[in-house]
Amino acid sequence: MKQKWFVLIVVALIIAVLGIIGFFVYKRDTTSKPQADWETYINKDYGYSFKYPADFVLSENPSLNIMSASSSNSSNYSIFVESGLNISDFEPWMGRIQEDVDSNGLSAKIELIDNKKAYFQSRMSAEGIFERNVFIVLDKSIIWVSVQADTSVKGNEEPAIYSKIERLVDSILSTFEFVQ
Repeated sequence: MKQKWFVLIVVALIIAVLGIIGFFVYKRDTTSKPQADWETYINKDYGYSFKYPADFVLSENPSLNIMSASSSNSSNYSIFVESGLNISDFEPWMGRIQEDVDSNGLSAKIELIDNKKAYFQSRMSAEGIFERNVFIVLDKSIIWVSVQADTSVKGNEEPAIYSKIERLVDSILSTFEFVQ
């Protein structure tokens, strides 16, 4: 009788452990990939597209090559994209990002996005806005992508907001494509 209970307890524990592992694998997969219901932004002038969360409200200023989107929920996140920036204006920034990568790699990194070199940098402004900036280098210009969050908003407190914004940026950039 004792052996029967022991087997039942071991089987129950194995099922519970597998259930917990399955839950965390599912949660990681669903939070790290863009959702199917995300909206697609297309910039025909510079030949790129990317997806952004469907609950963000889009605003465009085509004459300035600026797109912005703000969350319609209480998280107070913003996406800002500016295209066609002069590459020489950003060379000092890219140099500082390269120095950050070389020295510690914590707040900066360099990667390829759809075969284009991209400089990533995180920073906290004096006003308490945490931002993750990405500078995508084209032949003669830069596309600047910035995702920002106000850390004074409940739920956006440091340091948890850092990983949330970085995951959002990674999800958006995983959909970034050049279509020309």
